[in-house]
Amino acid sequence: MNKNMKYFFLILILVLSFLIGYLSTMSIWKNETIPIEIQISQVESLNSMHVEVEHAVQPQLEKTLQLTIEESSRRQLSTTSLVNEEVVVLLYHHILKDEENPYENNYSVISYNYFEDHLKYLSENGYTTISLKDLEDFLYNQTPLPKKSVLITFDDGYLSNFTYAFPLLAAYGMQGVVFPITHAVEEKSVVFDPNKRDKLSWGQIGVTDDVFEYGSHTHNLHQLIYGQPAIFAFSDKTIREDLLTSMELLNTTAVAYPFGAYDEATIDIVKELGYKLGFTTKEGRVTQETDPYEIPRYGMFSYTSVKVLEDILDNKQ
Repeated sequence: MNKNMKYFFLILILVLSFLIGYLSTMSIWKNETIPIEIQISQVESLNSMHVEVEHAVQPQLEKTLQLTIEESSRRQLSTTSLVNEEVVVLLYHHILKDEENPYENNYSVISYNYFEDHLKYLSENGYTTISLKDLEDFLYNQTPLPKKSVLITFDDGYLSNFTYAFPLLAAYGMQGVVFPITHAVEEKSVVFDPNKRDKLSWGQIGVTDDVFEYGSHTHNLHQLIYGQPAIFAFSDKTIREDLLTSMELLNTTAVAYPFGAYDEATIDIVKELGYKLGFTTKEGRVTQETDPYEIPRYGMFSYTSVKVLEDILDNKQ
């Protein structure tokens, strides 16, 4: 056999080894197993065709294939370690500094220091903040998420979310979701006053989309009617119109039920309108078996220290 033919078959063997490495790597993402049984057998099959290959090629080919297989195994293990089977959703409301808080008996107001401590703990312990789309894909398409994934949410749309939460989240490279009551969103921005419970303005909503995304907390159903949540008191027609208004104003497909109140009729309306995610105030962890319209959240309150947060994240509560 002439020298050109030897080079041809040598190149053919190296091309085969490359294809095997590529296919074995791709199989990780498709959860398939591609048997790799080439090595000497490939060379022998070529020999059976009366191809004369230099003996030095065989050990080199075996070494190449072995390295490819080992690298594929390492990647598979690494990918597996990044897959998360559950998500923790955190629920905040109002944030104030200790020295300016006039609502000492309102447990839904968390201190600025506690909130910053929470973000610091998440950052230092390898947690990843995810988006609404990430969670939607996790629930509907079984799309894997990074290990230690959390979703940070804020209900009601307080101005303190813009004043305090927004810059802190940005500083830590994190993101969050605000659920404002769209009826209460200010037409013009106001100066932050800790003695008032002012809400975000439309202008502030528009300039914070690099950190915040926004979901509905209804348009004007966050109220009590004769002691019961409006979502139970009003007609289906009124509820449908309200939810549609909020949905269109915010261009969202996520809703946080006001006061955590909802029933089967509420879910039917939410589905009919095209919402994809519904957030409750029930505590629990989100898995791929969780109903997308009954997503649990852990409330973060005035007494939620870093130790309490740690216990929640470690599933000790």
